[in-house]
Amino acid sequence: MNEITLKQTQEWMMALLGSQGSLEQKVIYAARQANLPLAVLAKDSLESTFYRRLNIYAAGYVIRLVECLKSEYQTLERYMGEAVFVNFAKAYIITLPSTNPSLYDLGKGFSLFLEQTRPAGGQYSSAEEVFFNLPAEIARIERAKAEVSLAKGFEGEIDEDPLILEHLSLFQHSLNVETPACLRLVKLNYPLLYLMEQVALNKEYNMPEVELNFLAFSRVNYQLSILTLEFWQFEFLTICQQESHLGRCIDITSVSSGLEKGDLLARLMFWLPSATTHGLLKVTN
Repeated sequence: MNEITLKQTQEWMMALLGSQGSLEQKVIYAARQANLPLAVLAKDSLESTFYRRLNIYAAGYVIRLVECLKSEYQTLERYMGEAVFVNFAKAYIITLPSTNPSLYDLGKGFSLFLEQTRPAGGQYSSAEEVFFNLPAEIARIERAKAEVSLAKGFEGEIDEDPLILEHLSLFQHSLNVETPACLRLVKLNYPLLYLMEQVALNKEYNMPEVELNFLAFSRVNYQLSILTLEFWQFEFLTICQQESHLGRCIDITSVSSGLEKGDLLARLMFWLPSATTHGLLKVTN
């Protein structure tokens, strides 16, 4: 029999740690994933000290990852309750095991997982529907905050004499726009910022009504900045993330938002200074 490589052993271990079922089912699954004979890593039976210790370690491994998710999604845990949150977190970890060694990526797909596993619509009252829909949306907000805290912002890049946007400057064809790497734009079906504040403080709150909500997350001097946007502002920033020429951004936004170009220019003249102050973008020559 060929010698077992370190890579095979690691694959066997990771497959076992991230699999579901009884110990026997985990061992069989891991052996198949790593292309190893069932008993190749331990001559004894599944009742051996080796496997019993490994099973304890596997349980502890999942628990530690659940604690990591708790740290990132603190408000979500309060909203769902610890027991329910832990059940969903365990299911997420086992069903979609992370392939990145960094814990930063662990919770990247949690909001999508919650959205895909929420109870099907049509069986519950409108209040219950809202209750089941909110976890995925809260998770999107908390993930955006986590990503903003680590991505690169404008710190150290802002000019000492920033460009002053005068009324006619927006008509210049030479102006460019830049958004920071940390900018996150989130479209929600509910307004949730106030509800999350109340949940974090353990205070009572009312369930929100369905209402499209647009949020921008960024940083100013390493401090989190959150701004509620109008639809046209959300469209403009989305386009600015892909296009650097201010004039083209304005033209594209005019079409996508349904605003006349003159109307859009008037709005931008008043809003761009605020957007710059909140670290959402910067305009340069």
